[in-house]
Amino acid sequence: MGGGTMTDTDLYRLNEEQCARYHEDGFVFLPDLIPDEEITRARDEMAGLCRLTRREVIMENDGVTVRSVMNPHVFSELFARFVRHPRLLGPVRQLLEREVYLFQIILNMKAPSAATSGNGTRISRPICATMKCPSRAPSTRWSSSTK
Repeated sequence: MGGGTMTDTDLYRLNEEQCARYHEDGFVFLPDLIPDEEITRARDEMAGLCRLTRREVIMENDGVTVRSVMNPHVFSELFARFVRHPRLLGPVRQLLEREVYLFQIILNMKAPSAATSGNGTRISRPICATMKCPSRAPSTRWSSSTK
């Protein structure tokens, strides 16, 4: 996720089958969209954000457990870059056939369970966007893998 200007050659493109799957199901599963090292950096950053005292860090009723982090792209350089990642934007632009903008991000923490990673949070590769698509129902989903 380097800096600089993004070009069309930087963008990840979906193949015909992936596009058809999106138009048929309303989502496309892309297990290797974002490299594991970048997911690890995002998880580490998220853990740090959970330790901040900010109004965007929403606590559970116990006052200790973090429930959500609102709009981390506004105060985290890593998330600001992540939401502009060419491998995310390429497929979204391709499917919607237009420019897109981010309205809101909410990182929701999940209680530990059998499917929990070692750091106590349960995260499926954290890439899900809800968007409006004129050729489909008002709300459709696009997501990556759940490693």
